[in-house]
Amino acid sequence: MNPTYFIDTSALTKLYVQEAGTGWMQQIAASCSSSQLYVSLLARVEMASAVARRQRTGSLTNHESQQVIANFDADWNVRFTIVALDDKIIERAYDLVLTYGLRAYDAVHLSAALTLRDWFALLGERAPTFLSAGRALAASCTAGRAKRG
Repeated sequence: MNPTYFIDTSALTKLYVQEAGTGWMQQIAASCSSSQLYVSLLARVEMASAVARRQRTGSLTNHESQQVIANFDADWNVRFTIVALDDKIIERAYDLVLTYGLRAYDAVHLSAALTLRDWFALLGERAPTFLSAGRALAASCTAGRAKRG
């Protein structure tokens, strides 16, 4: 079976904005179909926010920001499988925040990834690899602190 990935916004941004890790993320994405790349619905809003912040701080020009958003919009429903957010994901995120002190949106992404992992387990398939450039979130996952809930 081909590998699958759940990509949070910190890693997703690297597909569209040149920064450390961009080449690695582009390599992964280029080798995958949309059925192998999962993102939460929250990533759409967070991506727009990340691009707007970069434009405000001057690391992207207005033209570059528009191009990034246009590329992202073109990819959104084609390149990725979107994980919808529901009450169970939000409640799990709430528990993750209280248990591990994660930031709210990080907890939502992790909760969505854990829910996806559970769906894959029900199908008897290998769980997607969680990709994040957020150090605290990645450390929580690496340390095995994100248990089944």
